[in-house]
Amino acid sequence: MRHKMREHLGSKAASNTFNVKHDAGGMVDIEFLCQYAVLALAHQTPELLTYSDNIRILESLTESGHLPAEEAERLREAYLAYRSATHRAALTGQKALSDGEEFRAHRDIVTALWQRFLEPSTADNS
Repeated sequence: MRHKMREHLGSKAASNTFNVKHDAGGMVDIEFLCQYAVLALAHQTPELLTYSDNIRILESLTESGHLPAEEAERLREAYLAYRSATHRAALTGQKALSDGEEFRAHRDIVTALWQRFLEPSTADNS
């Protein structure tokens, strides 16, 4: 489902731009990771149900030992940077697009965590 949304809403493959909200490694991926973690872990950590915002969900994941503090902080930084870019774009009536490198470090951490949690390798299933 997420792949279909990316195809529909994200930047086109031929483009050298990055849609801060919808492309792989973007804001929606962080939001999805947070919500996925709540759904997957709330049965063993009910405190995850306390907050609905992503920043406090990340804090709760760290406090409960489900996510290392460094990774949570990097996701938080990425989310805040993306959110700031989308707010600036909304104020100017534009889409939140950047060149392919502006958010590279943020995209890399989000993509790595996405792959680790949501796209386990087939080698793990052997």
